[in-house]
Amino acid sequence: VEPEVANYIHDNREPFETGALPRLVKDKQLSAYKHLGFFKPMDTLREKIELSELAKLTPPPWLIGL
Repeated sequence: VEPEVANYIHDNREPFETGALPRLVKDKQLSAYKHLGFFKPMDTLREKIELSELAKLTPPPWLIGL
């Protein structure tokens, strides 16, 4: 996110999804990009392990189609 998004955060205890995001939408300051390639989050240890295994493939899935 851009540094200016900090202006939309009113309280650090407020969830971003129900606080800043709706304000950004209201002010037409939010956009989206439809990504059609490989995507897999790495938020947990399980996901990190899965991605580490995928990285061993030749080529890894995120390089297919480049």
